[in-house]
Amino acid sequence: MLEEINIKTIIEADDPLSSDAINFLLGYKEEDIYVDYKETFNKDDEKHWLGITSDAMAFANTLGGFIVFGVRDKDFEVVGIEEAAKAALTDTNQLLQKLNRYVSPHFSHIRSKSYQADNGTIVVIYIPESKGKTHIYVKNVNYKYPSGTTKTIISEGMIFIRRSATNHIVKPEDLEFIINKRIEYYKDSILSKISKIIEAPAEHQVLIFDPDSKKGDENTFAISASPDAIPVKGMSFTIVPSSDVEEIAGWVSLSKRDLTFLPSKERLWHFYAKRKDLKLNREQIFEMMKFSLLLELPVFYWLNTISKDDIKNILVKVFDSTKKLPIKSDILNISSFLGKTFYNRVLKKFGHYKNRINPRMKRYPESPFICFHSDIIEYQKDPKAKSNEGEFRTKLETKLDRISMAFAEESGGVMEKMEAVAIDCYLYAKTDKYQ
Repeated sequence: MLEEINIKTIIEADDPLSSDAINFLLGYKEEDIYVDYKETFNKDDEKHWLGITSDAMAFANTLGGFIVFGVRDKDFEVVGIEEAAKAALTDTNQLLQKLNRYVSPHFSHIRSKSYQADNGTIVVIYIPESKGKTHIYVKNVNYKYPSGTTKTIISEGMIFIRRSATNHIVKPEDLEFIINKRIEYYKDSILSKISKIIEAPAEHQVLIFDPDSKKGDENTFAISASPDAIPVKGMSFTIVPSSDVEEIAGWVSLSKRDLTFLPSKERLWHFYAKRKDLKLNREQIFEMMKFSLLLELPVFYWLNTISKDDIKNILVKVFDSTKKLPIKSDILNISSFLGKTFYNRVLKKFGHYKNRINPRMKRYPESPFICFHSDIIEYQKDPKAKSNEGEFRTKLETKLDRISMAFAEESGGVMEKMEAVAIDCYLYAKTDKYQ
């Protein structure tokens, strides 16, 4: 029995076509991004097969889902399907052959199962999410109507995704979803196995030690302290990161190979919340500063141990690498802590974009702290109480940790981010100590 059963747990279950899962789908009674109900199916009607093909593509290109045959989609009552339809839909080989005629890359993990309900036989097709690939029609599909007229109903290059309860042809604005989905898959698949990457010549073989692999698997190794063990030199082993620092080391290595790589904001907030516990080397701190700039997170804590020249170099490098005006503006504000000369140097790099920034930024500020919402901090000070500055800073640090963890858990808002940036600046920024 599935615990705390819901549609997501079914899709991610080891057996998404178990009796419990099918009973849940029969009681789900809602067509949405995950489920589609069909009353009938005619194995001899080509249009029915094309309909399933588009359904399968839409589910696979989105988050995965189910097609339930033999259920009326108006009132979700079980009406059952005929034996011939059941036989066709549960013949996995025939099903895949039909669905893969016009699609690339081919579907490979689609499964189906029949189930005897009280009012008839139903068939459920399970379509898993296709991670790391996008299915597309690679041929025009023509359909001959009973009248004898032939019409192209699917054009080469069409891509379907699932939105709400229907399939949609991908439009330009949907491409960002598909691209981001692919990027997130590759990030997750790489980061899940990274602890450390050691540079090796391209012609060398890289072997991965998998602690969970079975004996006899190709390229499987056992690490042993036996005196009879054969030492292996020059080989890099990649395993799940065992510490936060190892994960950050993986980010650094990925960033070297892929200049567009960025960790998730949630993970970066997580590490910011744990900033005092991290023992990072110089290169790792550089990357944390760079990632924080590009994802518009608090940055001044990471500047504490970096030299003035290194800070300038990183600011200029990130400024030149991004086209986003808010990031460029943040860099200009940070540069105000490094002196008027450097501030004007960065300001000059805006070129014709200079007219798009806040007018106050076109001249060096009287106090750099003004650029980072210092009014938020002043508002929190009690003018009547002569509280110790140390106690006030401790209070702010506690609040900053709380806000950071909220963002790490995806529950922070715009005002909280603004406050975090202000506190980070107040606590960690220096006016004349960057050497």
